[in-house]
Amino acid sequence: MKNAKTIENYLRRKMRLEALLAVVQHKGELVKIIRTAPNLKKAEENLVSHFGLTSEQVQYLLNAEIRFLMGSEYEDVQKKYNQVVAYLTKHNNDTSIMSKENVITEFFEDNKFLSNTQWEYTLWRGQKSSWSKSFTDIKGDNCSSLKEIFGIINENFEEKFKQAVSGLEKKRIMTLHSSSLLALLLFHSVSEENPIHFCINGKVVAFTNVQFEVKNTVDKRDSNTKSNVDIVLSGSGYTLYLESKFSEYLGSGTENISSTLYYKEIFKRLRRCLEQAGLKIEFKDKIYIKGRGKYCKGPKQMISHYLGIKTSEKTDQSHVVLGEILFDFGKLSKNKLDSYKDIYKSLRAGLENCAKDDGINLIINDLITYQQVFQLKENQTFLERLPKNIRTFYKL
Repeated sequence: MKNAKTIENYLRRKMRLEALLAVVQHKGELVKIIRTAPNLKKAEENLVSHFGLTSEQVQYLLNAEIRFLMGSEYEDVQKKYNQVVAYLTKHNNDTSIMSKENVITEFFEDNKFLSNTQWEYTLWRGQKSSWSKSFTDIKGDNCSSLKEIFGIINENFEEKFKQAVSGLEKKRIMTLHSSSLLALLLFHSVSEENPIHFCINGKVVAFTNVQFEVKNTVDKRDSNTKSNVDIVLSGSGYTLYLESKFSEYLGSGTENISSTLYYKEIFKRLRRCLEQAGLKIEFKDKIYIKGRGKYCKGPKQMISHYLGIKTSEKTDQSHVVLGEILFDFGKLSKNKLDSYKDIYKSLRAGLENCAKDDGINLIINDLITYQQVFQLKENQTFLERLPKNIRTFYKL
């Protein structure tokens, strides 16, 4: 292993290159934010919020020469970033330094299924990504194309597809690393004849119905703000609300949420447990969730889902469960997964206390992975019934 000073210098280079990657394709937005902010402090806050950067990264960008920023090209910065990550991986023996992009690239690199499938680099704001890939729409509409690509014959797929692509997901569903695609492909066939089993805090429960992108009103005082739950499963007297992640938890960055009264109330109640998990909550024009190297969007979404379930009429059922499911990339994601497990454990304790104080009958489930679900002996028949292409694609 190289000396600590060299490693530290490379980690600083990695941090700066991550900041550049976030802005080089959106230089106009960067300049606009800086020019329109009333003062430097506000500019820093807006850049942190808009690009999901740390304060240290924003300081670096603000101190960099404008000619350097304007002259940087995404492909060149990505190449340098990959070199730095490769060096750190080799000499620091720490997979936590791998970027989300590198993990995704490595996971799909040797995927046999993709060698016989039509795909293309994802278009983002009119430019081709250097790493993100999408399936080609070979049939003229995404639903038919996915059925063709994965050999799906289940008669309920079209209905479940329509649920899954509501809102912004319609544009993202063909992306290889889409978490909505992951949930749709793996759970679309859930039915009375084909149940899926989940461990609810140690107890195996069969679920016979699935819905995607289910909306709940977050607070009765605000009918416009909705919580979109990725997956809702029901059966055996249980309703399970699941937030689903594929690779999102491998990233980090500041998150913010509207500073409405009901969000202020819940974040003040949960502030202590979040800070115990290494996160920082700031109440300003918005509520900011910060944590260097931490995935902050997960807690933000789980808290919104808690409020949505609390507000919904379904909390009078005998067993209502809120949980989160992640995809496990093995050694590539171990450190990030362990980090998020710590955050989730603390958040879970806080939400359980909130549910008790609010007098609602809500179970907060263990954090689980897709691999744990499909390793259950009760799910082996369900797994075998999935099209082979789906199993191959996700290496299940």
